[in-house]
Amino acid sequence: MEISNPSNGTYQGGAFQITEIAGKKISTIDELIDIIPDLFKKKVFDVKFIRLGSDFGEYTITTKYSPEFADATLYTFNSSENKWEVKSIKNPKQN
Repeated sequence: MEISNPSNGTYQGGAFQITEIAGKKISTIDELIDIIPDLFKKKVFDVKFIRLGSDFGEYTITTKYSPEFADATLYTFNSSENKWEVKSIKNPKQN
C-alpha cells in the first residue's frame, strides 16, 4: 500500500509500520492478507500507521481501494532462485 498524501500535509516520506486497517489490528503480513477480501467490499477505509524514524506518532489516513489501477498483489522473495514471486490477491467478485 502506498501512503503518499496524508490529509494533514506533513508527509515526509520514509518507512511506515501499519498498525490497523479498517478497525482491525495488523501485526503480521498474514493478518493483512486475511483482511484484504473485506477491503474489496469496503472500498474506502482508514489506515493507522506509525512513521518510523524521528517521529513515532500514530497517524490515520482514509484511503480508497481502486481496482482499476492495480490488483492487490503479494510479493515474496525466493532466495533460492534469487527472484520475486508475484501472487495476485483476487477480489471475490472477480472471475
